[in-house]
This record gives sequence, C-alpha cells and structure tokens, in this order.
Amino acid sequence: MRKHLSFYFIFVVVSAIALDAVLFSAAAFALGGGALAGERYQVIISSDIGGSDEDDIQSMIHYLLYSDLFDTEGIISSPPGKGRKADILKVIDAYEKDYPNLSTWSDRYPTPDYFRSISKQGVIDAAPAAGM
Repeated sequence: MRKHLSFYFIFVVVSAIALDAVLFSAAAFALGGGALAGERYQVIISSDIGGSDEDDIQSMIHYLLYSDLFDTEGIISSPPGKGRKADILKVIDAYEKDYPNLSTWSDRYPTPDYFRSISKQGVIDAAPAAGM
C-alpha cells in the first residue's frame, strides 16, 4: 500500500508542478512576457538529429534563427541510431554562412564558435531492454 501512496504522491506533485508551469506560462503570455518581451530563457537542446528523421535538421535550423531570443547553454546529440555531434556541427556550419547577415538584425545572436563549444555528443549505445 505504501508504494501506491508514494507513487500517487509523486504523481500529484509532478502534476501540480506541470500545472504551475502551464499557468505561469499562460500568465506570462497574457501579461506580455516571454522571449519576445526581452525575458531570456536558458535552453539545453537534446536532439536525435542525424537519425532516421530529417525534420530534426530543419528544427535545429529554425532554432538557430531564433537563438538571439534565448541563452543556449548546450546542444546535445542523443540519437537512438546513427546521428552524431557531427550532424549538429554541419548545421552550425550552415548557420555560420548566414551569421554575418543575422548579426545585423540583432547583436544577441551567438557566434558559430560558441555553438560549437557547447555542442556535445550524448550517449551512443541504446538503453538496455527492460529488466536487464
């Protein structure tokens, strides 16, 4: 019985935290807050870029175009398959070509070298099967 109560308690606490986050985000939006209002959020990206789904490359490009709005703390390649940090670096190389133009619009765009310095390779091996 105790395990069920503990699980229930954790579920309720996590649910309450998630609800608080949603309500806080909604309130910030309603009050004109958020990244567009100059509030800077710290972001760590974990991506399976380079894996089986090409949309991750498009998503990374999209994020880099809006990166002047965030404080990017890390970019981690964590693929279940063949994607690697090298795939992130290819996108950053493309960003580097556009960086001179982007930086005319905002001086908050991180440099390509900064993005390279915070790009890391995550776990490569697949997680073990359940019960192992």
